[in-house]
Amino acid sequence: MGRQLPPAYLAGAALMVLSVTLTSCLDTILRSLSARHDPIFLAWGRHVVQAGTLAAIAPWLGPARVFRTTRLWLQVGRGVCLLASTVFIILALQRLPMAQSYAIAFSTPLIATALAALLLRERATPRQLACIGGGFIGVLVSLDVTAPTASLALLLPLAMAAFNAGFQVLTRLGGRDQDPYSLIFYGALSAALAATPLLPWTAGPIGAADLGLLAVGGLFGTAGHLCLVHAFRLAPTVIVSPMVYLQLIAVSLLGYGLFGEVPSLPTVLGGIVVAISGIALLRSPMR
Repeated sequence: MGRQLPPAYLAGAALMVLSVTLTSCLDTILRSLSARHDPIFLAWGRHVVQAGTLAAIAPWLGPARVFRTTRLWLQVGRGVCLLASTVFIILALQRLPMAQSYAIAFSTPLIATALAALLLRERATPRQLACIGGGFIGVLVSLDVTAPTASLALLLPLAMAAFNAGFQVLTRLGGRDQDPYSLIFYGALSAALAATPLLPWTAGPIGAADLGLLAVGGLFGTAGHLCLVHAFRLAPTVIVSPMVYLQLIAVSLLGYGLFGEVPSLPTVLGGIVVAISGIALLRSPMR
C-alpha cells in the first residue's frame, strides 16, 4: 500500500488548485472586458486592486512583511515584467482560444529554467535540458502553424511566457531575502506605476458594471496569489507546482462554456507534452 501524503501536503495542493481556478476566472473577466477597454488600462486596474488589497490587509499580515523591501530596482524590474505579461495574455486571449493561449504560455517554467541557467548561473542537468527541449516541442505542436487560422497572434502567448519567466527569475533573485507578501505587494504596485504614464492614451469611460467586474477580477487575482504563497508554505514545490497545469483544464472549460471554444487536437496534444515536460522538470534533481 502506497504511503499517504501528509495532510499539510494535501492542503498545499488544494490551495494551488484554488489559486489556478481563481487566476482562470480573472483571465476570463479580463478577456470579456478587453472587448470594450484597452489591455494596458485593464492591467493597470487589476494591479491597483491587488496593491490596494494588500495595503488594506497589511495590519493583519504584519506591516513590515508587506511594506519592507531592500531591492527597489529589482521590484521595478518585476513590475515591468508583470505588466508586460498581463498585457500580452490579454492580447492573446482577444485573438486566440483560451486553451491554445495557455498551452503555449505554460512554457514559462521551461523558459525560466533556461534564463536562470544564463543569468543566475544555475546549471541545468542533462535531464533538465531534455525536459526543456521536450517542452518546446509541445509548444511548437500547440502553435499549430500549419492551420489556416495561424497568424502572428501566436507570438503573443510566447511573449507572455517570456516576460513571465523574467518575472519568476527576478522573484527568485529577490525571494532570497524578501517576504512573499512584500513580493506580491511591490510586484503589483510596480506594475501599476509602470502603466500609469500610459493612462492618458489607454484609459476611457468605464461603466459601473465593468468597473465592478474589474475589481472582482483584481480580487480573484489577489486571492490567487495569496493561495499560492500559502500553498508553497504547506507543501514542497514538487507537490504544489504541477497543480498549475490543471489551469489548462479550467480555461478549456471556461472557454467552451462562455465563448463556445473547442480546443483543437494539436492544442490538446501540445498542452499535454508541455505539462509532462514541466512536471518532469520540477521533479528532476538540481545539480
